[in-house]
Amino acid sequence: MVPQIRKLSILIREAGTRIMINDLVQALRVRVLRRLARALQPGAGRQALYSHVLFTRLNASPEFVTEVPGGRVLVLAPHMDDEVFGCGGVLAKHVQAGAEATVVYMTDGRRGDPRLYGRLLGEKELRNAEEGVVAQRKREAEQASKLLGVQNLIFLDLPDGDLRPSSEAVEKLRMVLERTKPERVYLPSLLDNHADHWQTNCVFYEAMKNGLNGTANFSCWGYEIWPPLYANRLVDIGDVMETKKLAIDQFQSQLCHMDYTRCFISLNSYRSMFCQRGAGYAEAFFSSPLEEYLALFERMSEAMGLPMPQPSHRSGSRIGEEERPSLKRPIRTRE
Repeated sequence: MVPQIRKLSILIREAGTRIMINDLVQALRVRVLRRLARALQPGAGRQALYSHVLFTRLNASPEFVTEVPGGRVLVLAPHMDDEVFGCGGVLAKHVQAGAEATVVYMTDGRRGDPRLYGRLLGEKELRNAEEGVVAQRKREAEQASKLLGVQNLIFLDLPDGDLRPSSEAVEKLRMVLERTKPERVYLPSLLDNHADHWQTNCVFYEAMKNGLNGTANFSCWGYEIWPPLYANRLVDIGDVMETKKLAIDQFQSQLCHMDYTRCFISLNSYRSMFCQRGAGYAEAFFSSPLEEYLALFERMSEAMGLPMPQPSHRSGSRIGEEERPSLKRPIRTRE
């Protein structure tokens, strides 16, 4: 009996040693890949390589979620349409569950018609045309929000195509977060390489670091628009898919340039392959507690060789009362 116990003890020690070695090898692998990413890869390759190291676990499946809670939900949309394309189904489900839903549009969307820039327009004529695009996209957002049941829309009207964590942008968003006190925040994935989508994360990061970090308590859910993300949550939206389709159809100013309806319905169908044998629809997210999300943002910035956002002024600089973002109820059309 004693020799058997000794043999078992030796096997246990050897197994423990193998586990330690595997952990050390994995840690070394991560460090080597990070160094290679920074030293050898161009920006796009560096992003893909780092996202593999950061988000991938072998044989890990996203958690499949069928129900979402009520409470206070906030969506950060770089442009009017991102909230519907990326998380319109989940947003509708939150409202059905009794949530108070608020969508914040970061930019004014004025560059949403590329045809304007291939014509020889004078400065005044171009400005007037862009104002028309802004007005149309706001109407479309209001119509879509009515279909989804969203109660509050906030337009920050920051410059489309040139979003930055300026003191104005950071303070406007900080005030919204402070006033709405969300329990869950949806925003573009950290892997989204569209400039305004990444800068939305930069503004959010600075808003949290300038006066709110340590007092806020909510989870962050990154949604996918341009590149598909490494998801750890899949939310069933089959019961609200028709509502999402109708909401997407409101954005005719964008659908005339690209068939976004087909693109995002197909993406949601593809996502069901991982949870419903491809027979349903799901929206994909990378969710994490706030502190972890901010840490991921810092690590992503470092790995991609991007400078950390540095607004021109810190939280001591407040924008004027007349510049405070207005919380706007969706326009209800007459029956």
